[in-house]
Amino acid sequence: MKFHVKIALMFSILFLIMSIALISITYRSSVHTIEEETRKNLESMTVNAIDKIDMLLYERIVNAKLVANDGIIGSLTSSPAQLADRLMQYRNIFRNFISLSFYDARGNKVADSSGLEILEQHPLAAYWKETLKMRDVIIGLEKSDSLGRILITFTSVVRDRNGIPVGAVVLNMP
Repeated sequence: MKFHVKIALMFSILFLIMSIALISITYRSSVHTIEEETRKNLESMTVNAIDKIDMLLYERIVNAKLVANDGIIGSLTSSPAQLADRLMQYRNIFRNFISLSFYDARGNKVADSSGLEILEQHPLAAYWKETLKMRDVIIGLEKSDSLGRILITFTSVVRDRNGIPVGAVVLNMP
């Protein structure tokens, strides 16, 4: 083999090795950059989703407290019709809820914004005893037989002017 062929072959092999090394380094760097960027985007999306859920829950808790502290709902002299009318007004204001209910201290549904299951007792009597001891809003999941679906419930104790529990309001959100 002639010398100039050997040199050309050696430079070709050297060029090929250098090209493969450069392509490999560039590929690994690109993959690492894309993975890092994807991870940061997913973290950002997760934080935003959690913030939105937190904001939604906070707003619904405030809504439940507002309804529970209403003078008509907390009054012992309010009739079931007045309570139902007031609950319907709140349902029209807070469009995220499909129904708002008022239960007395024994767990009997006295009024409902949809007029469903009035004067039927809630099946979880022990639940009401614990609810009436609470100071804050209870959030839960419940299957509604009357609506035929699973609902997110926001339950808040209703107290009279003296601070004595008279019942609870339950706001149902699909």
